[in-house]
Amino acid sequence: MASQPGAAPTAAAAPEPAPETGIERTHDLPAADAAASTSVVPDAGLPAAPVARATTPLSMRRLLVLRSSQLDAELLDNELRTLLAEHVSGMLSVLQPSFKSRFEPEINAALDWLSSEAMLYATGTTYGLALQNLKYRDELQHRGKHELASYIAPVPTERRLAHAILRIGGSWAFARINRFMTRHGWGDGSEGPTRYSIWRWVQRLELGYKIASVANFLVFLLNGRYEIHHTTSERRCESAGADASLPQPTLDRYRSLLDRVLGMRVVYAQQTMSRMISFEFMNRQLVWHAFTEFLLFIIPYVNLNAVRRMIKRQFRQRQEVDLPAHLCAVCFSKNRTSTVLHVPYETQCGHTYCYYCIKTEMLADPAFACPRCGETVKDIRRSAVSLE
Repeated sequence: MASQPGAAPTAAAAPEPAPETGIERTHDLPAADAAASTSVVPDAGLPAAPVARATTPLSMRRLLVLRSSQLDAELLDNELRTLLAEHVSGMLSVLQPSFKSRFEPEINAALDWLSSEAMLYATGTTYGLALQNLKYRDELQHRGKHELASYIAPVPTERRLAHAILRIGGSWAFARINRFMTRHGWGDGSEGPTRYSIWRWVQRLELGYKIASVANFLVFLLNGRYEIHHTTSERRCESAGADASLPQPTLDRYRSLLDRVLGMRVVYAQQTMSRMISFEFMNRQLVWHAFTEFLLFIIPYVNLNAVRRMIKRQFRQRQEVDLPAHLCAVCFSKNRTSTVLHVPYETQCGHTYCYYCIKTEMLADPAFACPRCGETVKDIRRSAVSLE
């Protein structure tokens, strides 16, 4: 029934449904977001068209840490360990040769502790991670919507100690067990089927650990391809009515298998720090690499003996040798035991030398000068004068 003119309306008229325009609706947003997404025009008194809220793709709502930085940090730790190992090897070289081989597992464990695990236990990061502005955080406290939290939950001391024990102690225990079984011949079956079976299971356990580590590393490297999977999961969440803005659990955030087991993830220590990239060192390395390749290419074509002789002729005064005719001046200049001529050959300047001596000098230096007169030797012939 139509209302009377001037009468107050009994109920507010229901707003007509807005047409589907592809713009995200605001009825399921918080009050502040809904108020910000619509604007009221005072003159017309009608709500303006809804403004599209900037929707961030789900792949951009995740905490992404550069894989190159994480791998560079691991390389830096390995380089530090290599430097320590070189110094330790130099110190142990004064001891018995069998000492290093006998206590090699213990030495490697000490080097692993000093190079990375000691600092990780004390500060929650390693030397390589600190140089790359990275550190470990407790990922168990950053699950779901807490992944992007600015606060970095430190890894508990017990878990850092467990990281050192599993990484160092596990390698040490396996090395010792493998040495013991190899020394006592468990692998060839001479100690009985039981011990042979134990040896087989230990080898299978090692193979399984290596396969799992490779699989974890491949998943870690596939981090850049995870956007398509996130887009699919986002659509499923929207269709199910879930909040797609929350970060979904991922499997590609852990650098190593041990970090995954202990829930320790590498993140940025200071998230607002700008990443400074300098190519100065890389440019120097490229220039030096090209220069060394050029030298390796050109050196085979250079007669180093001729160059050395030419330099000597330029900076050394020639001294003529005054010897009896039956002695070889080349043998005398090289301080040989016998300087008596053997198979005498005469140069075009009339001086006689051993055939081996004069021929070798001419092949080595085409501008070889006669030691007696200084004239360049160009031709030799068999001497007709008998020296007997």
